[in-house]
Amino acid sequence: MWAVMLAAWLALARAADAPTDAEAKTIDRTNFMLKYPVAWAEGTGESDYKPDSYFTLKSPNKQETYVQFSISDKAEDAQKLVD
Repeated sequence: MWAVMLAAWLALARAADAPTDAEAKTIDRTNFMLKYPVAWAEGTGESDYKPDSYFTLKSPNKQETYVQFSISDKAEDAQKLVD
């Protein structure tokens, strides 16, 4: 279920918010890089913020939409994570 929801969100994000390089902010860390729309903000003030492994990107809308990233350096069983 979560995998389907994530795939749907990613498809929407690519279609609706796909920023050009001029419209994007970039996070470039040791183990990953990502671009996101300039109107979104990285939640650097969160108490659990860890820039290389656990952070949130918040949208500018009033519904408080956000995407939370948890990055691990070990293999995980994807099915166990979504069940």
